[in-house]
Order: sequence, then structure tokens, then C-alpha cells
Amino acid sequence: MALLRRAFLLSECHKGGYAGRCSHGETMRRMKAMTSRLRVIVAACLCLAALLTAGGVRADAIDGTWCFKDGRHVIIDGPNILIPGGLRLQGLYDRHGFEYTVPDGQPQAGTTITMSLIDDDTMTVYPGTAPMQTWLRCRLQTS
Repeated sequence: MALLRRAFLLSECHKGGYAGRCSHGETMRRMKAMTSRLRVIVAACLCLAALLTAGGVRADAIDGTWCFKDGRHVIIDGPNILIPGGLRLQGLYDRHGFEYTVPDGQPQAGTTITMSLIDDDTMTVYPGTAPMQTWLRCRLQTS
């Protein structure tokens, strides 16, 4: 690779009408400049690749038991859910999301609740027009 860069730089000296007049120092200066630019380009590409893949990484599935800081919890098992009011319902299930409508007789009846998995231990819950909530997977309790 280094030989190819040197050959390229030497050919650049000849293209500029400097045939036979490019010094070793000039060639080395151009090689260093080109190497620096190449490093910047490679670093930028790596950063871009990291940014693009970071957002696409998703946890395995939303299924499981989820807890909120106020003590509420839900259990999601495929299209089935046990909501904080103690009722078992069916909703729209996706491995990384869940949606259901709160039934009559429950607080916020008629509200559509949308849940989205962020990572293995975190999901966001959008309770209708109320502010977004962050729920965490419940930890096993030991006595």
C-alpha cells in the first residue's frame, strides 16, 4: 500500500510539469499530507457507521414483566397483556412494541396506550396525550 501511495505521488509530481524535479522531501511531504487526509476520512467513516448502527440495535422482544416507578406493572406475553388494573386483554403485538386501548371502568378508559422497546431493560410508554413514561423490566425479588 505504501509503495502504491509513493508511486501515485511521484506520478502527481510528473503531471504538474515537474518531471525529474520532485525532491524526496516533496514526495514525503505529499505522502504525509495524503496519509493525514486518509486517516481523517477513515475516522469519519467509522464514526458514521457507528452512528447508523447504534440506532438500529434493538432488544430481543417486549415480552415480560415491566415496572414503573410508581409501583404499577404490566406483563406482556405475545398479544396478551395484564394491565395495571389487573385485567387481562389482547392488543396489537410486535416483538418490539405493543398497543392496547384501556377498557371501560379503568382509569383513562378509551385511551390508546402505545409501548415501544428501547433496549433489553427499557421501554417507553405513550399513554394517549399524557407525557411519555419510561418503564423498566422488573427485577426478580429475593427474600
